[in-house]
Amino acid sequence: AGCLSILIKAGVDPDKGDGYNRTPAFWAARYGHKECLRILLDCKVDAQCPCGHWGSPLRVAERKGHKECVEMIRACVIDCEAAELLDKPAGAEVLRQSF
Repeated sequence: AGCLSILIKAGVDPDKGDGYNRTPAFWAARYGHKECLRILLDCKVDAQCPCGHWGSPLRVAERKGHKECVEMIRACVIDCEAAELLDKPAGAEVLRQSF
């Protein structure tokens, strides 16, 4: 996780995929590397992007049984969707009414 932070600080794109479009978030979710996944999610990576026929980081974490990774990704996706809604006047009103 320390090396990942250094790479991101140095300007490496955390959403950049390999030749098969598998992103760092995909690999972290695939192998259950929670610390790395948290760093990537904090960088606002796209945790729902399809990574070839393997599926998204969320889907691979679900298939591999990495429950904590699944929960982290779902929480991040919900936060991102709420933030996007808040950027839109109608969406902000919907969120205010739901609370």
